[in-house]
Amino acid sequence: MIAIRIVLATAAAALAGFAFHVVYGRGFAQDYLASAGESGRLADVLQEPYPTYVVTIAALTALIPTLGKVIAWLLVRDKLPGVTTACKAFWFTGLMMLISQDFLRMPIMNLLIGMPIDVWAVLSAEQWVIVPMTCFLIAFISPPWEPKPSEKPS
Repeated sequence: MIAIRIVLATAAAALAGFAFHVVYGRGFAQDYLASAGESGRLADVLQEPYPTYVVTIAALTALIPTLGKVIAWLLVRDKLPGVTTACKAFWFTGLMMLISQDFLRMPIMNLLIGMPIDVWAVLSAEQWVIVPMTCFLIAFISPPWEPKPSEKPS
């Protein structure tokens, strides 16, 4: 029964998210963006190279999802397989890569639409480096796990 509920939860959540992505993201939002562009409302949008203040704010707001990963690590690390921090960091990296659509889904979709494999590899490599690098830094720099008094062996 547990496996069935896992499959159902996965399918229902993926279907709901995909349906919204198609109807809204590839429908209304894309049409709205095209309309805004045609009317000239996007003419003043900054282009690269971005000014220093944009890069600074981008760097500061990168702390938000990274804090989320640190919190996730603190919540799951004692439940991950393995005893060493390195082993747990490997499992955490796998979990974070599985969560991100940038790791498998988007590379598959890019290949499916005919993106040249060299372009695909160059684009995909960024996430394949960033996620393990950040996960291992989080694992080794975060405060060590301290068992609660009730969890300590006697």
